[in-house]
Amino acid sequence: MKAHNILIPTDFSEESISVLKLAESFVNDFGSTIHLMHVVPVTKYFAESFAHIGYPYDLEKELYPKALNVAHNKLEGLAEKYIKKENRGRMISIIDRSPSSAIVQQANSGRYDIILMATRGEHGSEFLRGSVTEKVLRRSEIPVFSMEKPFKEEDLNNIMVPLDMSDASFAALPVAVQIANKFGASLTLFHSVELYTADVEMIPLFPPFDDENVIKTSLLNKVGGYLDKNNELGLKFVRDDDKDAYAIEGELDGEKFSINVNTEVTKGFSANRDIVDYANGNADMVVMSTHGHTGLARLFLGSTTEQVSQHVHVPLLTVRPDKQKESKK
Repeated sequence: MKAHNILIPTDFSEESISVLKLAESFVNDFGSTIHLMHVVPVTKYFAESFAHIGYPYDLEKELYPKALNVAHNKLEGLAEKYIKKENRGRMISIIDRSPSSAIVQQANSGRYDIILMATRGEHGSEFLRGSVTEKVLRRSEIPVFSMEKPFKEEDLNNIMVPLDMSDASFAALPVAVQIANKFGASLTLFHSVELYTADVEMIPLFPPFDDENVIKTSLLNKVGGYLDKNNELGLKFVRDDDKDAYAIEGELDGEKFSINVNTEVTKGFSANRDIVDYANGNADMVVMSTHGHTGLARLFLGSTTEQVSQHVHVPLLTVRPDKQKESKK
């Protein structure tokens, strides 16, 4: 995962500012440049303006420049307080009808490697994960890291990677490996079997997957096959089925590493609910793809990832599969 240039949207709330504390870890580990962004929603701007300014006035010459200047000064203040001078990038202030569209357009410009966002914004509103972030998750071409509250690096021990057996869902695995290596964490590969699906009027999936050992073996085989097929990743799956011991090995900057791998298989009515329940009770972070399939080849995003983003309380990193690779499958 590249993290040379990081985009951090903020509404200047304490929640969104807390992300800047996390950014320091990226700076230390990746030498990242941090770019800050604030979007002034047009509707909010009008509401505040009408309360203080009478007609006539010129939006472009009077109101817009003032709002942008205020936002820019606030961004500069945040950068001065939280980001070392050598790691400061652009201070971006925009007035737009849709904050999510403005963020996505900026993110997809090709200048950035990852977006860092909070899950709540000003006055406890669902500034991000509840409303804006869902739209950013859906449309961003770069990874999106969202968190509900700051976390300590030393508390990051178990990284959960939801997988649905599709190659698209496995796009999150290499990123999760890199993060696990950075923080000294283990991986839990999580697979949920939806026994029933509303798409077929609650008819049980056929054939039924009653044996969790069979499902686990299939998942482990898929991990090994995926890494073998994508050997450019430089990762190797090592397994000892007799001892129930598994690891992913690789090399970074000339140093070899080994990440312990655990598996968790559940069977229930809802994959997204199973993921959320496990994540909130057992994981310290979730890394998952924005696309895949569950049941009858439904998109992972919308049926699962988007639902997970609304309810998971641990940090969430979403990764979009490589378009060119997916188009060839």
